[in-house]
Amino acid sequence: MRPSVNFSLPYEGYRLAINGTKGRIESQEYNHNRTPFPTPVQTVDYFPLFGSKETIHVVQNGGSHGGADPIMQEDLFLDPDPKRSYEILSGAKAGAYSVATGEAVWRSVKERCPIRIKDVLQG
Repeated sequence: MRPSVNFSLPYEGYRLAINGTKGRIESQEYNHNRTPFPTPVQTVDYFPLFGSKETIHVVQNGGSHGGADPIMQEDLFLDPDPKRSYEILSGAKAGAYSVATGEAVWRSVKERCPIRIKDVLQG
């Protein structure tokens, strides 16, 4: 199977699988408002290298984008929650990494070799 990266699709949602040194995580999510069929509640499955699979149930919040929109709107139009120890809004650095990731993917496909994000950002 060949890998693919799609940056714009008419179907909303995602399937994600990440392999790491301690195992694999898998998840998928559908846009429940636009899907004309029943969809399962989102979970994250963890498959450790050794041991049994663990299923983590994702908290379902109201609002668009899995409940993220109301939180981001609070940060934009009010003030960030002082009890939250992490940032919600992305800045210029996150934007640069996002664009560089897409560019690295396309260069990698074209040149048939790995491309480092830091090389894209420097050149």
